[in-house]
Amino acid sequence: MAQAADYTIENSTGANVRTDINTVLQAIATNNSGDSPASTTFASGFFADTSTSMLRIRNTANNDFINLFTLAGAPAFEIDGTINGISIGKGANSVSGNTVLGENALDASGLSGGNNTAVGIRAMTTLTSGSQNVAVGNNAMQDATIASGSVAIGGNALANVTEGSNNVAIGRDALETITLVSNMVAVGFKSLEANSTGTNNTGCGYATLKDNQGGQDNTAVGNTALTANQTGNYNTAVGADALDTQTASDNNTAVGYNSLTANSSGAENTAVGSGSLDTNQDGEKNTAVGFGSLDANVSNDHSTAVGHNALTNSTGAQNTALGSQAGDLLTSGSNCLTLGYNADPSANDATNEVTLGNSSISAIRCQVQTISSLSDERDKKDIVDSEDGLDIINALRPRKFTWAMREPSANDGKTELGFIAQEIDAVLGDKNDYIGAVYKSNPDKLEASYGKFVPILVKAVQELSTKVTALEKG
Repeated sequence: MAQAADYTIENSTGANVRTDINTVLQAIATNNSGDSPASTTFASGFFADTSTSMLRIRNTANNDFINLFTLAGAPAFEIDGTINGISIGKGANSVSGNTVLGENALDASGLSGGNNTAVGIRAMTTLTSGSQNVAVGNNAMQDATIASGSVAIGGNALANVTEGSNNVAIGRDALETITLVSNMVAVGFKSLEANSTGTNNTGCGYATLKDNQGGQDNTAVGNTALTANQTGNYNTAVGADALDTQTASDNNTAVGYNSLTANSSGAENTAVGSGSLDTNQDGEKNTAVGFGSLDANVSNDHSTAVGHNALTNSTGAQNTALGSQAGDLLTSGSNCLTLGYNADPSANDATNEVTLGNSSISAIRCQVQTISSLSDERDKKDIVDSEDGLDIINALRPRKFTWAMREPSANDGKTELGFIAQEIDAVLGDKNDYIGAVYKSNPDKLEASYGKFVPILVKAVQELSTKVTALEKG
């Protein structure tokens, strides 16, 4: 390799001219290679700098060189240099492990923290001792100083965090507001955007927990899940629009599209299934499992519905239904227990009822033959002997009949022995008020309780026994 001082051919003869020509040609062929530039330079001229192993080109003003490539052929940039205002390299102070690509990214004069990656304008622009962070996007972690172990991907993600560490924010404006809080996860546009002091929250999905400020230990997964929550704690919402209205309530769980979507102040509710408890506003301590279960409940408490559309029309309180469409007839009634597919209480406003199965049930089975009921003397008053006995028994008309129900039933066509509710009612009259053998909760479907006749049968037997004894004595 050769270097020409001035690329000038001396006005000479013979060997001197040939030597000058050879020197200039070799300099041109080797890009004027040497450990320092020639004393005479030209704009846009090349220089192979052997001291830095860099191919350089003279700028058009002919006052400086610009690095182009290494002599091994790789692209070359100045250490921590800039291209069109964009910083490239390790950032301020060239701290080991740092990577920078962006205007004003990781450029604080007091930077000492290492193993950070900043991509985008102003990404981690104020970071000093924080380490192990990743910030990708304009203004991502722009206010961070000592925050560590955090990931911010998206414009304004974790933009205001200063000292909070171990946070994950993915999406534009995700976790934009927090400053000192740690251990948060936000994935999605505006997820946990307003969170200021709330801790241990997780949001995954568009605008999840967007308005949360001081609420803590909340989990939201799905489009706008828990988006309006501000100070409510210990809530879990999984599904688009789940629990998206409430602001301050605690301990609610909603799993499924639109589950508990209208809840405003109700607490300690559990809704699992699309549309479950979706009109509840201030009702508390309700449990709904199944599509559309407890769908109409607004303000009442302590109801449990398990099954597709179970208690779907109920606006009453303390109701329990187990089974697909169980209790779906019930509206304003309260304290009803309904078990079985399509099982319903006697009427939509029934109260204090237990219903076992639908109209097709033909047997109620149990290991024991009777159901015990409360009969303690200490719970009764005005106790007198009954006068209802043989006169009622003699007036009853046992019947043989075939079922032909007005609603389809598996019992249609079956022949049984029993009574007719209307005939019993005619026999008892006003006495039915205390005997209760005819149940009239739904006037369109009268029911008969045969077990109510046991005390009357006992009285009738006693009366017959007295007559038999008198006859025996003659």
